Amino acid sequence: MTKLTFSPVFHSLCADGPLAGSWVVSGLAGFQNSESAVRAEAARIVAAGGSVGYVDSKFEHLPAPHKQPLLLPFYPTPSQAFPVMMDEFGYYIGQSDDTLKEELRGIDGIPNATYLVDDNRVFVFGKLVHLVKSTAGVLELEGEARRCAVRDLCAQAWVSPTEAVAEWDVVPVPYEVRVDGSWRSIVHRPFSARIPQRFATQEALQEALSLLLIGGVVAGEEQPDFVYAQQGFKLVESFSADSLPPRPTFPASLDDAASSGGAWRLPQPFVAGFTPVNQGQYDHIATLATSWRAATRAAQDAVARADGLWGLATAFPLASLNDVHRNPEIEIAEDVAALRELYPELTVLSDTELYARFDWYQSECCYINGWDASRDDEFLLYLIGCLAPGELGGDGAKELGSIAAFAALNGAGVEGALKFGRAWQEYHGAICRLESRMSDAMRFLARQQEAKDLRGGRVRTLNDLFTLGRSMSFAAIPVMQSLDGLTSAATNAAQGEASL
Repeated sequence: MTKLTFSPVFHSLCADGPLAGSWVVSGLAGFQNSESAVRAEAARIVAAGGSVGYVDSKFEHLPAPHKQPLLLPFYPTPSQAFPVMMDEFGYYIGQSDDTLKEELRGIDGIPNATYLVDDNRVFVFGKLVHLVKSTAGVLELEGEARRCAVRDLCAQAWVSPTEAVAEWDVVPVPYEVRVDGSWRSIVHRPFSARIPQRFATQEALQEALSLLLIGGVVAGEEQPDFVYAQQGFKLVESFSADSLPPRPTFPASLDDAASSGGAWRLPQPFVAGFTPVNQGQYDHIATLATSWRAATRAAQDAVARADGLWGLATAFPLASLNDVHRNPEIEIAEDVAALRELYPELTVLSDTELYARFDWYQSECCYINGWDASRDDEFLLYLIGCLAPGELGGDGAKELGSIAAFAALNGAGVEGALKFGRAWQEYHGAICRLESRMSDAMRFLARQQEAKDLRGGRVRTLNDLFTLGRSMSFAAIPVMQSLDGLTSAATNAAQGEASL
């Protein structure tokens, strides 16, 4: 029996954990994972009497219901099998010097930051990576000798602010550059505000960024809306509740229940120092947001409990969703038959439309690509949401459909229900964005209170993403497969691909 794993997330469990004994080539394997390195190692295994298989992500591009992993052997299979598995993450890991970055940031004395400012000089981590790669002999060293060589190169990674910006694309935190035609703006993202000056040339932009990088102040050509740390800013987006669109009116019973919850705070507590938002404004937006979410949740819960929900399938003009030009690329008769049995209320949808809409619903809302037909009330809500102007899809269509269904169940006509759903979506998006901007501003202020120097964010790699995922929730999933099963899977997959 041979243990296999198809997921890079569990690679760290292979060495000493429940998957010990597996030979896994994946995005998190110990190779500096290029395909040539994988094939070279595979050739070595074959020469030693083993065999190699290859798992690719090509099946992701196959239409349902054929989305099954393709196990494609690229070496003859001898009697003693020893499979190598490679998933799609192997193509992404190592493409940005991730392994080297992880090594360098772990060396004592090297800042784990994209840049660090000290006495009007800037340490640029990207330049250090370049120096290590381009200096002859450094990467051939090992252990302490290699670490010493890297430290010796650090002095060359300290540059002028102008070089940091112009040569190494450093943009001071928390700014970003936005381009509008031939003009460039410097935007303070957490404040949703910009430096009150637009730049016509790249040189002028870089000069301003160099000044901001070392904590300087860029003089503006326009009157600022507010000043923070001596720097003037013009708001890009308002923080006032007056900027919100009209709030749709839920039934009094829902609004009363929502209001009874009292005041609420945003995820990030209020921090003083941002002139456009004072404590009173913060409390007002927080109360608006929480009462709105409570009323929305109550409406959606009412729809979920409603007995006559599927009666709406005939009330709403679902037939208008039919696209006479839709042409399926695969055989769908078997799936359509299963869907027809599960959804007798949807006879107005053509076979191709029913299949396509359910396929999109599974992919966009349930995140399932290789689906089996199933009964789901939220599929109807998704279809209702698709009727609204604007060609919505995914969760946006499902949520709008839920609110439109609530309105219809409470006596609104079809047109009125869809209009209410559209108004709900517009207000919901606006209040959520305002809430998010408010939290971003407060979070930035809180971090500034703790900041001890001027530096960029931590050096990040794709491996950090998987580490973060494992820190939240993970489980090992061992898969047992015999040699006969492995060979059979490869044969069946190859035949299935040939038949498409």
